[in-house]
Amino acid sequence: MVWFQCEDCGDTIKKPKLDSHFRQCRASRFTCIDCLLVFDRQSVKYHTSCVTEHEKYAEGATKPGGYAAGGFNATVSGSGAAAGSAEPVGLEHCTSRPPWRCNLCGVNCTSRENLNAHAASKKHRNKYKRVTSAMAQGDQGAETSGRGSEEASAAPKARDPATEEVSPTSKERDGLSDEVSRELSDWSKHTKKLLKKKGGQSSVKKLGKLVLKRIVKKSQAKKISSAQKKLIESKWLKKLAKSSHFVIEGDEVVLKKIF
Repeated sequence: MVWFQCEDCGDTIKKPKLDSHFRQCRASRFTCIDCLLVFDRQSVKYHTSCVTEHEKYAEGATKPGGYAAGGFNATVSGSGAAAGSAEPVGLEHCTSRPPWRCNLCGVNCTSRENLNAHAASKKHRNKYKRVTSAMAQGDQGAETSGRGSEEASAAPKARDPATEEVSPTSKERDGLSDEVSRELSDWSKHTKKLLKKKGGQSSVKKLGKLVLKRIVKKSQAKKISSAQKKLIESKWLKKLAKSSHFVIEGDEVVLKKIF
């Protein structure tokens, strides 16, 4: 049974299945797997018999003047010339030892010669061209992006420290809404009022929860996550520790100065 490989799609077809393959693929060239001769759609129909494996390998290697002793190589070279001057490309995607496979196209072949013929086929060349082009564009885009980021980082930036500290839209709010941030900026006022109600002294933990509750209520925030609540308490505690109007004595907060 004669087997062929379609040089357009890479499928391996036996002779009786050629007509059905013609209806599925716009094949233009077929390579005989045994003798490696290349045929077109018309001439492939007349290639009904071919060299056997015994003639191809055993007799060709052992008998002087056998099929492989000049005749086989000459036929292969002649078929390559008839098929055109296309050279195999993308051999880095092909295996160098059995099993013979093109990893780029996912095609399995029966020999190195068959694999090289596939690497010279139209389908493989087109796919290799698309892949290399995409890789080149990706490298160029990464280089352009890297150059742009370097230029952006090297460019001088005008900074206004006062604006950065008080701006309600600053990214340092860590996701807090404008209303919550404004109420948090009045932390001293909220803390003072709550401490006055407690007689000027309260525990840090209890006072922090009361201040958090007051800030959320004053801001009229609809929903505050647990992470945002912890963030508000952490910011309030840092401001409290740095303030000169309050004194932290152990676990207690004392109102140092009425203002």
